[in-house]
Amino acid sequence: MLPLAGIRVLEFCDIWIGPTLCSFLGDLGAEVWKIETIHRMSPSRGLHANPPRGPTYPGMEPGGMPFNRNSYFNAHNRSKYGFTLDVRDEETRSRFLELASVCDALVENFPAGGLAKLGVGYDTLRRARPDIVLLSLSPYGQTGPYRSHNTFGFCIDSMCGHASLRGYRGDDITQTAPAYPQDPGGVHVGMFALLAAMHHRHRTGEGQWIDLSQAEAYIDRIGESIVDYSMNRRVPERMGNRHEVMAPHGVYPCRGTDRWVTIAVASDNEWRRLCEAMGDPAWSRDAKFATKQGRQQNAKELDRRLADWTRTRDDHATMLVLQAHRIMCSPVMDARQLFEDPHLRARGFFEPIVHPTAGRHEYPGRAWRFSETPAAIQRPANLLGEHNDLLFHSLLGMRPEHVTRMRDKGLIGDRFATGAEH
Repeated sequence: MLPLAGIRVLEFCDIWIGPTLCSFLGDLGAEVWKIETIHRMSPSRGLHANPPRGPTYPGMEPGGMPFNRNSYFNAHNRSKYGFTLDVRDEETRSRFLELASVCDALVENFPAGGLAKLGVGYDTLRRARPDIVLLSLSPYGQTGPYRSHNTFGFCIDSMCGHASLRGYRGDDITQTAPAYPQDPGGVHVGMFALLAAMHHRHRTGEGQWIDLSQAEAYIDRIGESIVDYSMNRRVPERMGNRHEVMAPHGVYPCRGTDRWVTIAVASDNEWRRLCEAMGDPAWSRDAKFATKQGRQQNAKELDRRLADWTRTRDDHATMLVLQAHRIMCSPVMDARQLFEDPHLRARGFFEPIVHPTAGRHEYPGRAWRFSETPAAIQRPANLLGEHNDLLFHSLLGMRPEHVTRMRDKGLIGDRFATGAEH
């Protein structure tokens, strides 16, 4: 039996953090029900109804129902059941609350107050099920002056201070590539918080509302910068690939086109082992490189010397040589190298999924392995409205004519309504 078997979760999420978190819950055995609406196209299903050919579709082809073939959606929504419902309608809102009454938890990632605006806020959910656990994954939390801000990952990246630390000293901040660190951070912090609340309910019978800020989920991961300012009133500068303590510490060119390795040396002992791995070249015996302080003061020359050694070598071979000398080193992997990497293959990280419209493809799995209750992908990402009948007939026991009426009124369906856009 999987660890979360017997737990039912209602997901009201979009894009990345919520869908990914709930996919992991599904992999662990939870019964996850994902709600969508046919009146608003999720950006992860596509930005408009008739997209051009593009890399998010198998073979670059959108097909007749591109919203079911988008790899962005399909990668983050496995192991769930999917249904459509327009909760703005009073009748269908009651059906939503009926489903909530038989769910252990609800996960949502609206800006603060989004559920309440739809008439299904926490107080309303508690009336449907008093011990429900609500996990809200809003950008900035449910309180504070930014609580209602609409945003996307790039904006949160900037707001949480991470973007200010990336790039080279003196470079224009506009040259900093976007990153979305709050998403993976928030997924695992959110899972921990949700399961802790579920454990509390198991012991006490008490549900609760978890207010998680996506930005705050990552700020503590740059804690040294915050503490530096708190203690010294010093704003850290961008350092490129350098490090305040370690030297050498950087990315170095290897043989071939756009091939690189990362190397990090944390101590004088490691430096001596690196010199040994390089064959003790004469320059490495210079006294100015003998200590950590000296290597920091001469980092520019040190990087040039080290790059002269790496650029004639294969990236993976360099990693193996340095790792054999217990030096931190890894190649800079591109998508092809990751997909073919023997380590990831040996761990079974990529898992095949057969999707009814997208076909058979391999997708990233999970970073964790359970020795006694191994998780597994339960089913491919849902088609739009794929499990409407299963939900309304089997789980909620609705009569067929009631379901037909909702479909005729445009409250449910398996295709987006005319004019539906993000």
